[in-house]
This record gives sequence, C-alpha cells and structure tokens, in this order.
Amino acid sequence: MLAGSEFWLLGTLLVVVVAVVLFLLRRGDVAVCLPDLSAARRVLEHEFDDVYVDRIGDLVLVKGRYLIFTFAARLNCAEGRYELSWPWIWPILLALLLGSVPGMVLFSLVLLVILAYKAGQLERGIKLAATALMRRD
Repeated sequence: MLAGSEFWLLGTLLVVVVAVVLFLLRRGDVAVCLPDLSAARRVLEHEFDDVYVDRIGDLVLVKGRYLIFTFAARLNCAEGRYELSWPWIWPILLALLLGSVPGMVLFSLVLLVILAYKAGQLERGIKLAATALMRRD
C-alpha cells in the first residue's frame, strides 16, 4: 500500500508526464489562413463562450474562453504556421499545490484531459472554418 506522500509524488509525476505528452502532440501542425474572420467566429461560437477573432497584418488572432480558461491561436498567414496557447499549466499547479488532498490528483488529470480536448476543438474549429471557406469559393 502506498503512503500518502508516495501517492502524492506518483500522482504528480503522472500529471506532469501526461501534460508533456499532450504538449508535444500539439506542436507544429500547419494551418491555413482565414480570409473570412466572421466564418471562424461563427464556427467557434458553438464550442466556446466568448470568441475573439482579429487580423493584424499577416497575423490572425483567435481567442476563445471556456469556463475561466482562455485558449488562443495566432496564425501567421505569411509563413503558414500557427501557435496554440492553452492553459495546460493550471492542472499541473493544482496537482503540485493540492496533491495531498484526496482525489485532487485525479481531478487535475481529468481537468488536463478536458483542457487538451478544448484546445483540440479550437484547432479543429479553425481548420473547419478555413476548409468551409475553400469549398464555398
């Protein structure tokens, strides 16, 4: 049987390993640029509470809020690349700071999976808006 401190240590290490794996899976996909920002806004409003889409030169900024967490993507149209920002650090901090509370490590792991899913929805929403615009043209 694991003691309390050993359970806390193993649970925290598990959350950190899952966060690193999810972070590495999210890196480096090539995205298309969004010529019509209102289409992206309409697609993402089904998944997120507040959606902000704006173009600044060659950059397209997309932000969405889910509960208290903010997800953002910055598309560089000139290079055809994007950067995704999602709050993966919060479940890890929650596990590290409150890991001795029973069930908190499991809760932080579930929260990490939910946040990774919402980050994937942001990526899929951007790609869906871009492909829908290509079919319409």
